Amino acid sequence: MKIYRAETGQQVNLQSTKDITSLNDLKLELERSIGVPMHSQILMTSFGTQVKESNLKEILEATDQNEYILFCYDRQYLDALPEEISNLLDVETPKLEPRISAFDGSESLKSIEKSLKSRTVSQSCESYLSLFTSFDDYSQSLIKTSATHTQLAKTLVDEQKLQRMALNVAMTNLEAHNKSINTNVKAFVAAAEKERTRQSTLIQSLQNDLDILKHVRIHPTILHQLNLSHKSKEKLIDFVDQAYIEQVRIDTIKLCDFLSQEIRDMLDKIAELEQCEQEVLTDIANKNNLHILDATLADIQQLYKKAQYLKDTRKRDIGRVSDKIAGMLNIPITKLFASLSIQNSSQQQQQQQTNNKPSHDSKKTLDSFRHLAEYHVQNYLPQLASYEQFIRQKVTTLAISKRNSIQEFIKYMNAVSQIQSEIASIEPRLNSAKEYLDEFKKKYETYDLGSVRDILFGYGALMIEIVRRREYVQLLAENATLLADIMSRYRNEEEQRRDFFRRKIAKILPLKMSIMDDSPPQCEITANVSPVTDMTLQKKDIIDFISLLGQAYAQSPSYNRRPLSSSKSLKRLITQQTNEDEKLYSVLKLMYKQLDSLKADFLKSIESDLFGPGSIDSVRIKNASKREDKESQVLSDDERKIYEAKIQTLERTLQLRSESKYSTSYSLVSNDTTSEETKSKLIDTEKRLLEMKDTNERQKQEIEELKKALQKLEQEKNQCENEKEDQRLQIQELEQLLEEERQTYEHNRQSLLNEAKIKDNLADIRIAGLEEDWKGKISDLQRALEEETRTLNELRLRHDAEISDLRFEHDTRLREKVEAINNEKRELALLVDQLREDLASVNQSLEEEREKYEERLTELQTEIAESERAKDEIKLLQQQTRMMVNRAQEDWTMKNEELKRIKDEQMIVRSAIAELLSRYMGEGAQITENTDLEPIIRAFQQNLDQFTAQANLTQENYENLEQEAADLNQRYQELLETHQEWRPIAIGMAEKLEDYRKMMLYEIINQFQIPADEAELNILSRKITPSEDDAAMWNEILQLASSIDHQNITRRLRKRVKEVHELARQYKKDYKELKEKYIKLSAKLSEKISFRNFKVGDIALFLPTRNSGGKPWAAFNIGSPYYFLSPAGATTFTTNSSEWIVARITHITEHIVDESDPNPYGLAPQVKYYELEVECWKNQKASNKKKPNFIDSGLASIPVDNRKRPSFMASSSNIVHSTSPPHDALKRRRSATGV
Repeated sequence: MKIYRAETGQQVNLQSTKDITSLNDLKLELERSIGVPMHSQILMTSFGTQVKESNLKEILEATDQNEYILFCYDRQYLDALPEEISNLLDVETPKLEPRISAFDGSESLKSIEKSLKSRTVSQSCESYLSLFTSFDDYSQSLIKTSATHTQLAKTLVDEQKLQRMALNVAMTNLEAHNKSINTNVKAFVAAAEKERTRQSTLIQSLQNDLDILKHVRIHPTILHQLNLSHKSKEKLIDFVDQAYIEQVRIDTIKLCDFLSQEIRDMLDKIAELEQCEQEVLTDIANKNNLHILDATLADIQQLYKKAQYLKDTRKRDIGRVSDKIAGMLNIPITKLFASLSIQNSSQQQQQQQTNNKPSHDSKKTLDSFRHLAEYHVQNYLPQLASYEQFIRQKVTTLAISKRNSIQEFIKYMNAVSQIQSEIASIEPRLNSAKEYLDEFKKKYETYDLGSVRDILFGYGALMIEIVRRREYVQLLAENATLLADIMSRYRNEEEQRRDFFRRKIAKILPLKMSIMDDSPPQCEITANVSPVTDMTLQKKDIIDFISLLGQAYAQSPSYNRRPLSSSKSLKRLITQQTNEDEKLYSVLKLMYKQLDSLKADFLKSIESDLFGPGSIDSVRIKNASKREDKESQVLSDDERKIYEAKIQTLERTLQLRSESKYSTSYSLVSNDTTSEETKSKLIDTEKRLLEMKDTNERQKQEIEELKKALQKLEQEKNQCENEKEDQRLQIQELEQLLEEERQTYEHNRQSLLNEAKIKDNLADIRIAGLEEDWKGKISDLQRALEEETRTLNELRLRHDAEISDLRFEHDTRLREKVEAINNEKRELALLVDQLREDLASVNQSLEEEREKYEERLTELQTEIAESERAKDEIKLLQQQTRMMVNRAQEDWTMKNEELKRIKDEQMIVRSAIAELLSRYMGEGAQITENTDLEPIIRAFQQNLDQFTAQANLTQENYENLEQEAADLNQRYQELLETHQEWRPIAIGMAEKLEDYRKMMLYEIINQFQIPADEAELNILSRKITPSEDDAAMWNEILQLASSIDHQNITRRLRKRVKEVHELARQYKKDYKELKEKYIKLSAKLSEKISFRNFKVGDIALFLPTRNSGGKPWAAFNIGSPYYFLSPAGATTFTTNSSEWIVARITHITEHIVDESDPNPYGLAPQVKYYELEVECWKNQKASNKKKPNFIDSGLASIPVDNRKRPSFMASSSNIVHSTSPPHDALKRRRSATGV
C-alpha cells in the first residue's frame, strides 16, 4: 500500500501498518505523519473508490502487482482562505541550493606564474597542487549542487504526475456519482411521467365519466335484485361520493403540478451538472503539460551526465598531476596530500638542495602543469558552471510549475466539491418527491379517480355475467332432452343386441349363465333448473351500454374509437384499449367472449364426446378446417365452414331422433319443441355467419397490414441485432484490451521495481568488492613504488653527471621546441573554440528553422481548412456579386434617364414662366427658381387698374385688355396647378436621388467589401443642409450625386471581380482534383464484396450449397442467412464457373415459405428467404467510364438567376432609411403636398 498526499503529490511514509486494524487507525497514523486532521481526510484508491471499513482489509493485505495506491485529500482547502492557500504554496515550494560564488582561476594562475622564478621546484609543485586542489573543490561543489537539483527535478516531476493522477481519481469519483444520480433521476422521471400522464388523463376524462354515470340508469332486473338500502338508487351516479371525488381531483391536480415541476427542475439540474463536469474535464485536458515536464527533466538529466563526464575527465587530470608531482619530489602519493614540507629528514633536505636548481624535465613538467591549468580555467570550469546554472534555471521553472500545479489542483477540487454538493442536494429532493408520490398512492390506493371509470366497466361486467348465467341455464335445459334421447337410443340398441344373443346364440351353447338374462342399465339425465321469467336483460342491452361508452369516449384524447353497435364493434373496442384500462377491457373481453361462445363450446363438447372416431359425422367434422387465429376476435372462413358442418350434423341427428320410434320418460320437452328451437338456432347462426363474413374481410385486411408491419419490424430487429452484436464484440475486445494493458502496466511497474532493487543490491556488492580490490592494489602499488623510488635514486646518482652535461646542450633546443608547441597549442585551442561557436550557431539556426517549418506547417493546415470553408462562401459571393452589379447598372441607368427627364421638364416650366413674365411685366431676365409669384400678381392687379382707368379713353382697348387679363388669370391658375403637381414629384425624386447616393456607396463598401477612400467617405457622411428653398436643396443633392467617381468605382469593381474569378479558378482546380480522388475512392468502394445487410448495388460472393435437388447458390454472409441466387442468374453464371460466383445485386425479392409459395431450397414453413437477381460486377464500372466528363470553366459554370429581380429602388431605400432617415425639410414638404 502506497499513500500520497493529493495536494502536493508527496509520498507519505508510515512507520508501520501492522497495528492498523480499522479506518480510524489509518487516519490517526496519517494525522501523525502529515498533520492532516482526521475529520478533514478523504481517502480514495486509484480506481476512484473511497476507502471504507469494508475494503480496508483488502487494501492492507494486497501486495506486489495488486498493491493499492491511496490518495489523501485535505477537506480544509476546499473552502480555505487565500492566505491559507498562499501559506501552503510557500511551504510546499521547494528551496534550491545556495548559489556558488564564481571562482577566478585565471588570477590564481597568474599569481603562480609570477612567483615561479623565485620559487623552487617543490614550492612550484605545491602551488600547482594547491591550485588543482582548489579546482577540484570548486568542481565538486558544482557537481554536488547539480546532483541535488537533478534529484529535486525528478521529485518535482513525479509529484506533479501524482497530482494529476489524484485529480483524475477525483474526476472518476465525480463521474461515478454523477452517473448514479443521473440513473436515479431518470428512473424517477420515467415513473413520475408515467403516473402524471395517467392522472392527467383521468382528470381530463373525469367530467366525461361523471356525465356518463349521470345518464346511465340501472337496469330494472339488476335494481330488483339489490339490497333494501340500495333500492332508492336508480342511476350509477348515486353510488359515487361526489364531494370525495372532488377532493381527490384537487389532490390529483396538485400531484400533477408537483410532478411536472420536479421533473423539469431535476432534468435541468442534471443537464447543468453534466455541462459543468464536461467544462472541468475540458479545462483539465487543455492544461495538461506533463509532456513538457518530461522534456525538461530529460534536458536536466542530459546536462548532468555531461557534467559528470567533465568531472571524470578532470579527476583523471588531477590524478596525472599528482603522479607527476610525486615522481618529481620522490614522495609517495599517500603522503603527498598530507604534507608537502621537506624539512623533517636529511634525505628530504638533500632532495630540496638537489631541486633548488630546476632541471630541464622539471621545467617541462611545470610548463605542462601551466598549460593544463589554463585549459581547466578556460574550458572545464566554465562549462561546469554553465551546466550548473542551466540546471538551476530549469529546476526553478519546475518549482514554479509545481506551485502553479498545487494552485490549479485546489481550484479544480473546489469545482469538484461544488458539483458533488449539488449532486448530494439532489438526493434528498428526489427522496421527498418519491415519498410524496408514495403517500398519494397509499392514500388513494383503493378509491381514486380511476374508480369512477371502474364503476362503468364493473357495471358492464355485471350485465355480461347476468346474461351469461341465464344463457347457461337455458342451454342446459334445452339440451338435456337431446342427451336423454341419445342415451335412450343407445340403450335400445343394447337391448336388441342382447335379445339377438338370447334367441340365436344362447340356444346353441351348452352353458347356461344367469347374467345373460339381465336387462341393460338405464341412465337418468335431469336438468334441475327453474325457468327464469323475471330476467329481461338481453345482449342488446349490453351492446347498447358498450356503444354508449364508445360514443362518450370517442372524442376523448385517451380514446379514439367509433360507436359500437354489435359484438364485432365490441371486440374492436377491446383491441383498441389504452394502457390505463387494459385490465378492465381484458376482463370485459374475456367475459363477453365466454358469453358469445357459450353455445359453440357446448357443441364442441358434443362433437368430441358424442361423435367418436368411428362415426360418419365425426369424420365430416374432423375434415373441416380448424381455427385460424385463437387471439383474433372474429371468425374466419374456416370457422364458418366448421359451424356449417356442425349445423348440418346436428340437423341430421335431430331428424333421426324425431323419426325414432323410441321415446324416453326422461325428456323434459317434446321433439316438436326441440325441432322448433333448433330452427331458431339455425336462423340465429345464419345471421351471425353473415356478420362474421363482413368481419372476416375487414380482419383479413388488418392482418395483411399487420404482417407487413411485422416484416418491417423484423428487418429492423435483425439489423439492430447485428449492430448490437458488433457493438458487443467491440466492447468485449476493448475491455479485453484494457485489461491486458492494465496487467501489462502493473507487470512492467513491478518488474521495474524489482529490477531496480536487484541492480541496487548488485551495485552495493560490486562497490564493496571494488573497494577491497582497490585497497589491495594501493598497498601493492605503494610497496612497488617505494622499491622503484629506491632504484630511481640510485640511477639518478649514477647519471647526474651525464644528465647535467646533456641538459645544458638541449635546453636551448627544448625551449625553442616548447615555444613552438605552445604556439601550436594556442592556435589549436583558438580553432577549437571557433569550431565550437560555429557548431553552437549552426545548432541554433537549425532549431530556429525547425520551429519555423513547424509553424509554417500549422499555418498551412489551418489555411487548408479555411479554404475548404471558404469555397461555399465564395460561390455564394460570386452569385451575389453578379446580381448586385447587374442590379446596380440597371437601377443607375433607369434613375439617370428619369433625372434627365425631370431636368428637361423643369427647364420647360422655367422658360414658360420667364416668357410669361417678360411678356406682361418686362422682367423675364430677372426670374429665378426662387421668385415669389404673389408680388407679380399684385403688379398684374395694378396694371389692370391702370387699364381700367384708361378704358374711358378707348373702349376698344379696355375690352382687349380685359380679355387678355382673363386669359392671363386662367393661364396663371394652370401654372399654379402644374407647379403643385410637379413639386411633390421633384421632392420625391430628390429623396430617391439622395437614397441612391447613400445606397450606392453603402452597397459598394459593405456588400462588395471594397475599401472606400476619403472622398467617398465624405460624400457618404455629408448631410443635406436644411433650407426653405427647394431649388437650393435639389442643387445640393445633385452636386453630391454628381461628385461620385463612377469610373473609379467601376475600376475597383472590375478588380474585385477579377480577384474573385482567379479564386474561383483556383478552387475549381482543387475541386477537379478532389473529384478525381472521390471517383477513385468510389470505384474502390464499389468493388468491395459485402457479407451482410445486402442491398441493391452491393457485390456478393455466391457459393454452391449441398442441396442435391436444385443445387442452388447461396450468398456468402455473416449474420444474414437465406439469401439465394435466382435460377436465371444461376443459369447465366454457372456456364463460366462451377465453384464460385461474384456478381452485383440488381434486385432483391422477398419470399415466405408456405403452401402457396413453396421453395426449392428445402426451408421450413414460415421461413423468410430472399432471391437475388444479379449482373456482372464489372458492368457498373464500365458504365461509369462511359459517362462524359463535364468540363467547368470557372465562373462560366455558375448558373445565372434569370428570375425576376426585386426592385433595386425598394431595397436601396430600405438600406438607406435604416442608416440615415430622410431629412426633416423633405418630410415637411412631403406632408405639405399630401404625399
